[in-house]
Amino acid sequence: MKYQKINQETWHRKEHFEAFMTQGTRFSLTTKLDVTNFYQRVKEREMKFYPAFIHQVTEVVNEFECFKVAIIENGELILWDQLEPNYTISSKVSENFISVWMKWETSVESFQRAYLETVSEYEMTTKMSPQQDYPENMLPISMIPWTAFDGFDLSIKYNDNFLAPIITGGKMMEENGRRLLPLAVQVHHATCDGFHVSQFLARLQEVFDQF
Repeated sequence: MKYQKINQETWHRKEHFEAFMTQGTRFSLTTKLDVTNFYQRVKEREMKFYPAFIHQVTEVVNEFECFKVAIIENGELILWDQLEPNYTISSKVSENFISVWMKWETSVESFQRAYLETVSEYEMTTKMSPQQDYPENMLPISMIPWTAFDGFDLSIKYNDNFLAPIITGGKMMEENGRRLLPLAVQVHHATCDGFHVSQFLARLQEVFDQF
């Protein structure tokens, strides 16, 4: 896990960071992305949609420094070189989900293979977090494929120092012949604003279109 230390005193976001850390302000933004081309290309390449989605989301998140700011266990403010996907899968022996992680790979095909191996290894467990080596630089990603939504918010008590974005997709819907995917992005206001989330969503749409 490589990272750079942030000098908070000279950091361009010092004032915003301190204000919103004190307030504990987080926000969630939900929109619909057009995945018509992305879905078609995934199927043409005989891949599964969910791991392809995880791969592309992780790639785009890692393009934005604001999403990689973190406070690690020793209290240092740092910038991760890269976040790794921490995603949910369904258990085959219960109605509960399983939280697993794996390293992001540049090749979406290699990532798909690693995803399938991970699912095969853990889908029969009843444990929520069956792996032993969850790293600090994780990016939480999940999908609710049974329900399309217009708004989604995780109203939970956070670790005050948890700064990573949380990405949640929903059930695809069709509108005017296009496939639309609900997507919710939950962030800590200490590290990013609506402007940054909007940039992320625009870039993710571009990546889906060009897949």
